[in-house]
Amino acid sequence: MKNRAKFFSPNYREARKKFLKTAEQNNLKIETYTNPKTGYDGESLHTDVLWIGSRNAENILVTTSGTHGPEGHLGSAAQIAALSEGLYANLHSNMAVLVIHAINPWGFSWTRRCNEDGVDLFRNFIDFDMPVPENEIYDALVKYIVPKSDSLKDKLTAELGLAYSSLRFGKEKLKKEIPRGQYRYAYGPFFGGFEPTWSNKILRQIIREYLSNARMVMAIDYHTGIGEYGIGELVGFEHPEADEYQIAKSCWGDSYVSVYSSDTVAFEIFGILPNAYKAELPNAQVVFGAYEFGTIDEKKVFKILRADHSIYKHEEVHAGKVIKIREQMQHAFNCDSDIWREKVLEQTINAEREALLYCIRQRCD
Repeated sequence: MKNRAKFFSPNYREARKKFLKTAEQNNLKIETYTNPKTGYDGESLHTDVLWIGSRNAENILVTTSGTHGPEGHLGSAAQIAALSEGLYANLHSNMAVLVIHAINPWGFSWTRRCNEDGVDLFRNFIDFDMPVPENEIYDALVKYIVPKSDSLKDKLTAELGLAYSSLRFGKEKLKKEIPRGQYRYAYGPFFGGFEPTWSNKILRQIIREYLSNARMVMAIDYHTGIGEYGIGELVGFEHPEADEYQIAKSCWGDSYVSVYSSDTVAFEIFGILPNAYKAELPNAQVVFGAYEFGTIDEKKVFKILRADHSIYKHEEVHAGKVIKIREQMQHAFNCDSDIWREKVLEQTINAEREALLYCIRQRCD
């Protein structure tokens, strides 16, 4: 065992400190984008970016962490592990790596899956000049998804309402439709926003500044909270007949699945993050995978997420309840187990190595 659990951090501030130290030890220059808000402990918030390799390289591996706040614990650890173990050493001259640490630093610091505006970043990449997508199932169930108040009566009513709705619509339908995204209820989970967020704009800026020369981009966005305990699934958003799907399958094999497949833990989503790459890089081929790792039971994860949004829905937030829900959110998205941490980092290292090897075999001629 390689003791990779040491690459995890207890909070955003420590994760950033560890990331910056690792970059310094590897003589890598950091570019920092500062979020206008402050963190849970009053700290400043930053998205940090580093580049390894030639700026003229056309084949780029990109990794992002912290899209969904506390899921950044795994993503940050994966990035630090890859840097610490020299995964990016001796890159081919036509290859480079772009590491984006904590793209949603507010959510990472506050231990919330959303950003400072209550927006789910992975559902924020739609064209807001067009009519927003509708989610009729969410509309029908929002009063149960986020209870009217934190009282026992309202919480019980919500649980009964969801149980009845599961019988009415079918459990599998709810599992896919509720998380698909919605653009109406700013207090609810999976809210895609009313406009592009700070993180959305910064990600697009980073893509333009660093990837304008790219011919091939292989992007991995790290996530937790869905799937079997400790098992990773690289989720793509391409149809099986697409060239990008075939490339991903050639690279990652059975670890990669499409949301259009029947054998995946994932589901179709509105406003997905890879839209940013495709919009900003019309002449590049983009192969994207959301690397999702299972933690605790998914039903418990959803219940904790609903409780988080319910607490913050009300103007006067009780400090004791915030402390408790932050602990629960940590438990849901960042397993405090060295066995789990070793297991997941073995998979992240392998996935990044496979992406680099694929580029060498197929692209660096």
